[in-house]
Amino acid sequence: MSDLDPDRVTETRTTTTEPIRPTSEVTRTVERSSGAAWWAVALVGIALVIAVTYVITRPQSPTNTDAAVAAATQQVQTQDASQQAQSAATQAQSAADSAAQASQRAAMSGAAPAPAPSAPPPSQPAQPSQGEDSGSSPPQ
Repeated sequence: MSDLDPDRVTETRTTTTEPIRPTSEVTRTVERSSGAAWWAVALVGIALVIAVTYVITRPQSPTNTDAAVAAATQQVQTQDASQQAQSAATQAQSAADSAAQASQRAAMSGAAPAPAPSAPPPSQPAQPSQGEDSGSSPPQ
């Protein structure tokens, strides 16, 4: 494995000049990059690859089993029954309102006498029709 960062070399030169004797001093410092940082980056990369693989390969939804299909069917039937019950209740309410309005109209018109249906007066006997033979003579 090669380092991406080359070694750093820092040179510092100091020269002192004194009236007696000039001296020159060179200090050389070598800095090398540490491998611990690269190991930490590698571990984070491996953890990231494992996490992405898990997210991609995990099941997105439960498998459709017979029980799940039966439960969904039952839920649909329950909703349909609820809607039908609401529709029937609405129709019953409408019928009740219509009946109440009709009874109010009848009560209001009941205050005025209603004409009686035409019926033959009870004092007159029924006369047989001409084609019938009654077997008795007509009253005299």
